[in-house]
Amino acid sequence: DEKMSKFSTFVTNIHEVSMAKEYGISEVLLSEKTLSRTGKNSLSEVYELEKKAKELELKTVFVWDILAT
Repeated sequence: DEKMSKFSTFVTNIHEVSMAKEYGISEVLLSEKTLSRTGKNSLSEVYELEKKAKELELKTVFVWDILAT
């Protein structure tokens, strides 16, 4: 049983998504500016990043670290 290391990274643009795949990263973290303290992208930009990641067969994780009140 071969164990593989899994790496993840934040991505903020399409180029970073492609680079993640090229460097063997299996999971990308997506964050939206109103739902994450570190988010820089709009929701539509996050959607485009998610579509590209899925095309490249990368796992996606949506980061939501701001409490909605």
